[in-house]
Amino acid sequence: MRSIQDVALLKLGQKLDRERKHDMPSVRYIVYHPPQAGYPFLAVALSPTGEVSAVAYDTAREAEATNAARATEAARSKPGGQDA
Repeated sequence: MRSIQDVALLKLGQKLDRERKHDMPSVRYIVYHPPQAGYPFLAVALSPTGEVSAVAYDTAREAEATNAARATEAARSKPGGQDA
């Protein structure tokens, strides 16, 4: 039996494959809600190169705050002040 994280990452991979067809230009930050009680919220970053980063949190607010911080940091680190 697959764990919730395995299933979530499989679904993310499938979504990323669809996104690649549209030439995803930048990192996408997404919060995935748990499928049922007892599972975590996932703060996910999907890169155009296919890399996936996911961190589990107890609340959506924590996951959203993580993604906001990641996006801010990415924007600050881009040359020329481009948006992330």
